Amino acid sequence: MFVGHEFLAFVLAVSLSSQVGATNAQIRSVGFLAATAAFLPDLDIGYAIITYCFAVASGVPVGWDAFWEVANGVHRTVTHSLPVGISAALIAWGGANFICYITRSRSDTQACISNIDDVNITFIQYILLLYRERSLLVASAVGGSIIIGFYMTTDMSAGAVAGIFMIITGFLGIIAFQQTALTTSQIGVATAIGTTTHPFGDIFMAAPPPLFAPITSLIGWQIEFTRFTFASNPTLNLLGVLLIEIMIIWLGVGAFARVTHRSVRTYIDRRAIIAAGYALAVFSFPPPTMVDAHRLGFTIVPLALSIGAWSGWSGLNITTRLSNRGIHASLKTIDHQYVLTTLTSDRSLRTIITTLSALTVAAVTYTAVVSFTL
Repeated sequence: MFVGHEFLAFVLAVSLSSQVGATNAQIRSVGFLAATAAFLPDLDIGYAIITYCFAVASGVPVGWDAFWEVANGVHRTVTHSLPVGISAALIAWGGANFICYITRSRSDTQACISNIDDVNITFIQYILLLYRERSLLVASAVGGSIIIGFYMTTDMSAGAVAGIFMIITGFLGIIAFQQTALTTSQIGVATAIGTTTHPFGDIFMAAPPPLFAPITSLIGWQIEFTRFTFASNPTLNLLGVLLIEIMIIWLGVGAFARVTHRSVRTYIDRRAIIAAGYALAVFSFPPPTMVDAHRLGFTIVPLALSIGAWSGWSGLNITTRLSNRGIHASLKTIDHQYVLTTLTSDRSLRTIITTLSALTVAAVTYTAVVSFTL
């Protein structure tokens, strides 16, 4: 679900914004912001890697099992908590509001402090604007409480990870306000979609994260979620997770196609059927499980990527692509830069969709063969 998180958030954000009358540009921006926010909780894997390196130096064996045994104590324990996700979204919303007031109320603030020495104007401006825009203060207070909660119930490193995650998400909100046409409310909602949906994707992978930490530890509640399994057989369960993720990615690609007025079917190359040969991999290595899922991922994904790259860069009919986008004109009358941009965009989209098609074919055929051989 490393990729499925982002596509799920994109689909939900696009679907929601489409229902409230947002423009196409805003719909796309909301979707990409939600997808980016859904990616951020997995940044703590970097801290987990560092922790594991220190553990190896202390005698912990090298291997996937040992890595996840150490990493799970850090990864998903903090950033995959709903209180942390909500706090981070509030800080992103508050940060966007703060920048909004800075850019739109500077003249009002200047009038209020016109009698103050110019050397101190900038500092006082920011203090007054910070007080005026209370949403950032409220968000910071909520986030600070969560950080203190982790410090009290876990340790200082957990609080530090939570704080860093919130700060990064806050900067995401600020950047989104400066670089897009989104309102501060849209930024807050899009970020919340990304940070709060991410933890639920992990109920398919290993041990579910503590969704309500650190609140449950502070009040003594024991609320635990169990992992959802598709089948009792560990290999079929892993393949079930793979197929669910592929389905979510298809939903995301379909949502992107709708907001950009494209047809997914146009970009599917029949060469994707070659991926059906991946079913022969069942005779190449033992059936993978969640523990050694890298055997599946490091073989099926490169195959799909190679087929997609072959399709995307083997040549396109420019006239056909422009016609598919509703442009009926002679190439001599079309701006060459526009043609180049269109061709590059279509090549990229064709590569992605054909890759996904090949991945789907490979996963389905491999699952079918495994089902008959187990």
